[in-house]
Amino acid sequence: MKLKNLTIKIILVLLVFVQCTGMDTHKRLTDIDSLIQTNADSARNMLKQMSADISEDNMDDMAYYTLLCAKADDKAGIKLSNDSAMEKAINYLSENDRNKHLVETYYYAGKTELSTKNTEKALYYLQLALMCDTTQLTNSLQSNIYLLTGNIYQHNYMREEAKSMYELAIYFSQQDGNALNMQKCKEAIKQIEEANDTIEKDKSTKMVEKVRYINQRVNTYLLQRENKNLQNEEKTDLSWLAPLMLALLSCIIPMIVKNRKTKSSTVEESNEQNKEAEHSKPNTRHFFDKDVNELINSRLASNKVLGTNDWKLIDERLNKAYPNLRDTLFSLYNMSETEYRICMLIKTEINPSNIAQLMAMTKSSISQSRLRMQQKTFNGEGTAKDWDKYILSINPPTT
Repeated sequence: MKLKNLTIKIILVLLVFVQCTGMDTHKRLTDIDSLIQTNADSARNMLKQMSADISEDNMDDMAYYTLLCAKADDKAGIKLSNDSAMEKAINYLSENDRNKHLVETYYYAGKTELSTKNTEKALYYLQLALMCDTTQLTNSLQSNIYLLTGNIYQHNYMREEAKSMYELAIYFSQQDGNALNMQKCKEAIKQIEEANDTIEKDKSTKMVEKVRYINQRVNTYLLQRENKNLQNEEKTDLSWLAPLMLALLSCIIPMIVKNRKTKSSTVEESNEQNKEAEHSKPNTRHFFDKDVNELINSRLASNKVLGTNDWKLIDERLNKAYPNLRDTLFSLYNMSETEYRICMLIKTEINPSNIAQLMAMTKSSISQSRLRMQQKTFNGEGTAKDWDKYILSINPPTT
């Protein structure tokens, strides 16, 4: 009996030890994560020392460890090298991101691909990061992602697009208090504005086409992932559904018959009310300009972004139709040129997907910009669609 009790005690001690070891591994990783910002070299040494404790049996710790290795190397100024472990981490986290590390892993995967000159894959990961769960998109991450994307665009002669990314990076750097990123972005914008050399059109066009292709891949991937999640939800037992539908139909059919009898008597009344409502509507003004319309349709059809002269034409025609539109918007707060351009396209009633295409941005970025403008203007209240309504409500002065 004593031997049996001793055996049980030993087993319990071992179980507690295993559990504590697992918890300790995760805690150690969390502590190293905090240390990286202040002492990356020490963090790297600690990660090397605990490499033997990381096992693929615990993919949560494995994925976190892989992220921290890239993060520590980057902070220490060591060139990131392509690694199959990073791809494994992304594959796991895209299905099991319980600790919320996927977005940051996408960012460092993008930096890793860029260090090996794989620009296309780097952009793919960066765009995925921007279109992930917004609760993970901290100001710091968005500042870094937009800065890196701007660098890629500038290197590939997409100067207007690069400037847009740098302006977004400046905004999030201000929110994060990141003076270094702000300085980098301002210097890059200054270089773009002072550039006198001829842009290599062929290279720029090829890069724009790559960006379009990457955006399509990102959207397809996210859609497939969403469909997979829905399919998993639909695998639950639905045997109760048939009797419920029969019960609902037995109630609904008599109501339909009754409604049909009364429908004919209410149609004329409804039509009359609609006519009265139509007459009582305010005279809403919708902007239309043949040249602007043809220009935008042409750019959309050829998958091209709007250039400097295109923006000048749109700005000129809009402010002719809506005098002081620019002054009105810029009086709200210190609006960036990118934000103003989004507003111009909203005013011409272009949908967010096409705005993203015309500006070489993601639809998610356009949505975030619209929401941000709404909240800046209306004290943190409202949605992106509320901002669209506000812009469309701006009418020319009555005479």
